[in-house]
Amino acid sequence: MRFILTSYNVRYFSQASHGLHAGRRTMRGIAEALAEQFPDVVALQEVESQSLRGGFGHGPQLSRFVSHFRDVTGESGWTAHYVPVHRYGVGTLALYTTGLGVLVGPRFTAGQPYSTDVTHVRWPIARPLKQRRRVMILPLQAADGARVTVANVHLSLPAFFEGTPWTVIERMGEGSNQRREATQLVDALTPMPDPAVLCGDLNAAPRSPVIDQLCASGWHHETAETPPTAVFFHRTMAIDHLFTSPSVRVERLHVPRIQASNWSKLSDHAPITATLEVGHGASFR
Repeated sequence: MRFILTSYNVRYFSQASHGLHAGRRTMRGIAEALAEQFPDVVALQEVESQSLRGGFGHGPQLSRFVSHFRDVTGESGWTAHYVPVHRYGVGTLALYTTGLGVLVGPRFTAGQPYSTDVTHVRWPIARPLKQRRRVMILPLQAADGARVTVANVHLSLPAFFEGTPWTVIERMGEGSNQRREATQLVDALTPMPDPAVLCGDLNAAPRSPVIDQLCASGWHHETAETPPTAVFFHRTMAIDHLFTSPSVRVERLHVPRIQASNWSKLSDHAPITATLEVGHGASFR
């Protein structure tokens, strides 16, 4: 079975306002740009539910986005699956929220999504303030009976107290908090589902300790040599990744150069699009 998966950090659909407020034009632009990748599955990071920043009207943010996506693709069979991760608010007023989403095209039927908390909290007193991190796991079944699991994750930045804000880029994937979250991510995915794809914003550079931990646990790193996927204070970083289990092979991998394309107007990240082949019970490696 072959299918196309795109993983993308959408920055809450708020790039036009520098992350301050989601915009309908940005949401529509992302839907149109992603549709040009012809994906069967779209894994999204930094998706809100409803909040002051993410917008309150016409349902949760992912529901609004999938409506755009159905419109631009001409396919009504797309379904949206969401895992809320964190909420900052005052009483019943949500200032902003975070979450993970997966859009599933008509080729697949999705099972029930579930998630595991992988957050590392260094100081218990800071637990209420610490932004949570989860891995979203979604089983899929194709019309021919083939199955694949998609795991979608967004891990923390390296802890500021171990350096300064000016050294964050150099420490992507090396922070002690990140290494602990990588351990908890591996535990959450053990035993490894196979066939499976793990993707998302790991805030970790290639060949960093976070990436090494995942590779040591049996995941194959598919994005070690791709262009940078994010911009931070005008500096580029390769921090978005895709991994596969043994019976999944990448036939084609595409990452646009974010600073030389229109993607930079849609998010501070670039999408990863992979054409994947799922083996029938046999390992490719």
